[in-house]
Amino acid sequence: MRYKRYYKDPECGQIKVYFLGDIHEGAANSRTDLLIKAVEIIKSEPNSYWVGMGDLIDAINYHDKRFNVREVSDKYKVSDLDNLPKVQADYLLDILKPIADGCLGILDGNHEDKIRQRDGFDVISYICGVLNAPCLGKKAYLSIGANVRGSRNRPFFMIDLCVAHGSGGSGGKTPGGSINKCVDIFQYDVADVYVIGHCHGMACKSALRNEIRGNGVVKTKVYYGVTGTFLMKSSMDSDAYFEDGVGIETAPGFLKMSFDAYASSKKDANVTMMPVELM
Repeated sequence: MRYKRYYKDPECGQIKVYFLGDIHEGAANSRTDLLIKAVEIIKSEPNSYWVGMGDLIDAINYHDKRFNVREVSDKYKVSDLDNLPKVQADYLLDILKPIADGCLGILDGNHEDKIRQRDGFDVISYICGVLNAPCLGKKAYLSIGANVRGSRNRPFFMIDLCVAHGSGGSGGKTPGGSINKCVDIFQYDVADVYVIGHCHGMACKSALRNEIRGNGVVKTKVYYGVTGTFLMKSSMDSDAYFEDGVGIETAPGFLKMSFDAYASSKKDANVTMMPVELM
């Protein structure tokens, strides 16, 4: 597990954090055009940051038993198969470089981790090195606050995020399964916002946490989220491995979290989380 603490100086009071994951660059069903649109959204928004949630590339080469030539994007050449994960990573980096300064870190996805274990190529370390971004491993805590000019010279509060790519099954075939998986993964972690990837179905839900303070109980709102994906479940003239699998297909996109960094307390920070659908 990793931990990163960030003090920001937003030009206006609101800080935005986008959770960008499950791009699966290199797969035939990956919507590169929508990823470019997502990058333009992040770049155009002031005080915007992002977290890479893993499975940024598909990372399935011909050594992998999952390899299917029909699932490789036709923009890649046969000669690219010699070093397919790096070629995919380089293609992705060209898209992400305009928002490199806003990257808070990138998680390992199971697709990248498989290549690291089997072929010795640490895809995420390579991407983070080029973007000059922190590697977050499989699970990380991120604390974000605003520098406050004045006698305190430190944030009034920090918003704590706990993020992980996720592993195992996708949480079940029902629409609420992915949120249940998010709650299960973080049931022993304490934060304000919890986000996973891996499940592909984009979803978010708020909940109230009861805490004893002084002589009473205080209710604190927390958020659970599952990042979207840029990998379509079904596409024309394609035979993706999960086209005949169970589960609904959600619109491609990603999650956005925002809060008022200059509020006097966390309860007044108006923390919100919402899906950003791109089609």
